[in-house]
Amino acid sequence: METIRPLALALRRHAAEILLISMAFILAGAAGAETDWREDGAGFEAIEDPARELFSLPEPLRPFSQRTGSPEESLDKVLTVEHDVPIEDGETLHVRETFTLRSWLRQPRRAVLFLTTTAITADLWRIPVEGYDAAGMAARRGLFAFSVDYVGAGDNYRPGLDALDSTFERNQKALKAVVRYIRYFRAVSKIDLVGESWGGAHATQLAMDTTRIRSCVLSSMAYKSTNPRFLSPDFVAMLKRLPDNYIPANPEMLVRMTTGAPEAVKDYVRRTQTGLRLTTQLWQFQEGLPHFDPGVARVPGLVIAGPAESADHRMLAADYGSSGAEYFEIDGAGHAPRLESPETAARFWDKVFSFLETPPVP
Repeated sequence: METIRPLALALRRHAAEILLISMAFILAGAAGAETDWREDGAGFEAIEDPARELFSLPEPLRPFSQRTGSPEESLDKVLTVEHDVPIEDGETLHVRETFTLRSWLRQPRRAVLFLTTTAITADLWRIPVEGYDAAGMAARRGLFAFSVDYVGAGDNYRPGLDALDSTFERNQKALKAVVRYIRYFRAVSKIDLVGESWGGAHATQLAMDTTRIRSCVLSSMAYKSTNPRFLSPDFVAMLKRLPDNYIPANPEMLVRMTTGAPEAVKDYVRRTQTGLRLTTQLWQFQEGLPHFDPGVARVPGLVIAGPAESADHRMLAADYGSSGAEYFEIDGAGHAPRLESPETAARFWDKVFSFLETPPVP
């Protein structure tokens, strides 16, 4: 995946592409013309969209591809920009966005927000291995793909914080700001959510908002049951001893969840999944399960799981919203299907993207 600056090269002889790029901002005004996405700009008036650099036309022109690339290749060039979204009290939440030129030209505009568990960072939505780069796959399908770490976690970690200050409620408020930000800056009517574990719990609550949310995909969840180890007295005693309530990441534990995945995936996990992690969800487990109510969701839902966790995920699907969510089981899958064998990951993403294109009417 390439970032913007290395791609800011002259594109004098690609007249068709220049026209498309110029059209993108014109279409931004037309996209969502029948929606209220403009109203979500309150509080963001002083922010400059970091993607604007791509569409600056003074010399040299800033393209999506080098001269040797074809116009078709330019449409599928995957780019990433970074945002600092204001949330409250002068704080910001670091968000990464991935897109292609197709994302800008697609009508109506579409966006997906990936929400992860507290055990990993948002980097694992962008694994640079074919079949595992969720953000890149979404962008090539013409979606704007956003991923975010929670308050006080990942890119948002600051020394001296206490992890328990990063509550579920505080992150819900922050994620609602991210949803408004995406709609406003990308002229998107409704956003699709893909969440796992704690991220899935957040997704169900965001899914109450039928004005801003289009659909909700859930996987790797802990609904009415979780690993008994997380509830043992020894584990609780360990939690109580942690400085500032942060727990060190365990990359090798995560690697064990990538059964059958290519070595490049496992190496990426080891390289990126270091540092400190929030214990908020682990403490929520101690208060009893479930710690969220999926029944409040009001948009179409999809729950994906492997056979070993079928019972808990089927209950989640049954309790989702007012009439349940679709349940999809992947034979041979474990707790994290998207990180497992190429065959399992392919079945996971085929189902997810099929659902995102044609979710059932609620």
